[in-house]
Amino acid sequence: MARKETTMLASTLFSSTNNRERMVQERELHRLADRHVTRSVEAIWVRYGPESAPFDARKRLLMDYALSHISLPPHENINQSFARMLHNPVVEDIYECLFWYNIGQFFCRSRVAQSIRANARDCAKVATLREDERRLEQDLGCFRQDLSKLYIRLIRKFQTISALKRDLIHRYIPFAVAHAILVGLRYLCPGSRHLYTLSLQKQVYCVCCELLLGTAVSEVSIQSIREKLFPYELRSAFVRD
Repeated sequence: MARKETTMLASTLFSSTNNRERMVQERELHRLADRHVTRSVEAIWVRYGPESAPFDARKRLLMDYALSHISLPPHENINQSFARMLHNPVVEDIYECLFWYNIGQFFCRSRVAQSIRANARDCAKVATLREDERRLEQDLGCFRQDLSKLYIRLIRKFQTISALKRDLIHRYIPFAVAHAILVGLRYLCPGSRHLYTLSLQKQVYCVCCELLLGTAVSEVSIQSIREKLFPYELRSAFVRD
């Protein structure tokens, strides 16, 4: 009984702390959105390489946001262990890598394809666009290689902890990262919120899970877990089609 009461008290304190953190994080995100109200993913071109990011992806803020909103099982040790994992610099790098990868995958790719169709009769223009397309695919491949290396580093960092806690990496981190990316798109690129549809959100979750877990995962399974971890996300105005 005493252990149960201690766990409930820890869970209550954890929830109270999360509520305060959410308020601070949301104020900062709204401030960023107001500052860059016209920034749109439609005008961003992703390139791989050091110092090639178009803007600061705010990895610490967005991973903290995901941590304060995720609904984990009410277990004190799980919450504390997961918080330590998400605050690891490797996880933040994974988020940043996947943030740019998803922009390249879903927005840069479609923009090039549309431009090629629109300029089909201009051979010189199409040749230039084909080269852009080739470089983009090459850069996306480099992002995927970096993700594999980062995920291996993350697993090695926590290989000495218990199997139960180590399992948190595979069960929850891909979802926390995907959630952070979607929130990042909404507030860091507010000029194209009309593009962040329900179908896109599902695709982002699938990409993050499949790239990090290294295997194809059922979309139904991914969405079922997402609903449990981030129930507010599916009830809010964040979802649209």
